[in-house]
Amino acid sequence: MMTSDLQTQFQTYFKDPSLLLHLNTSWSSQNETYRADLRAAVLLDLRQLGDHETLESDILNLDSPPKSLSYKISISHCPSLGGFALSKKYASIGWDIENSSRVSKAIITRIAKDAEPPPFGAALWVAQESSFKAMSPLVDLSHFTQIRIEDWAAVAQNAHRFSAKYVTNSEQCFGEGLVVSSQDLVYAFTGIAMPFSS
Repeated sequence: MMTSDLQTQFQTYFKDPSLLLHLNTSWSSQNETYRADLRAAVLLDLRQLGDHETLESDILNLDSPPKSLSYKISISHCPSLGGFALSKKYASIGWDIENSSRVSKAIITRIAKDAEPPPFGAALWVAQESSFKAMSPLVDLSHFTQIRIEDWAAVAQNAHRFSAKYVTNSEQCFGEGLVVSSQDLVYAFTGIAMPFSS
């Protein structure tokens, strides 16, 4: 699937023309410098989009998630591909990419527990990962299995929507997400409108 087709699918579902996706095989985890290369691409893209106020260190520092004054950012990589998502619509976003062949039945059994059955195993994995990335800056999460993924529904032959929620006695956070599969790759985006505290 071409990046532009994938981006259009996510933009259309989320009704978010600001949602931008950039994917490149040179940002895969097989490339020795993929983390730095990916961060440099994020910075270049922000500059091309007119964001000249975000500090370089807020993007290039490999010890913390990238952050911008103009866009929410989420990055991901797997052995065959790496990429990032940008959006202005949400309070926080999460983006995940995985090779579906790497997600074993044992992994899904371990993370699924009493979860609603996903359309396929790797869908749950990327939904959990993207939701964790979106929620962790907003609420106190220690592990992605604290997030419940539910309300799965097909929206296209290769795409399934889901809801993500995290609820404790003191915090609540809800997100909407979409999983898209293409050959051996599975992609997920989660958007959080706002966190809710009790």
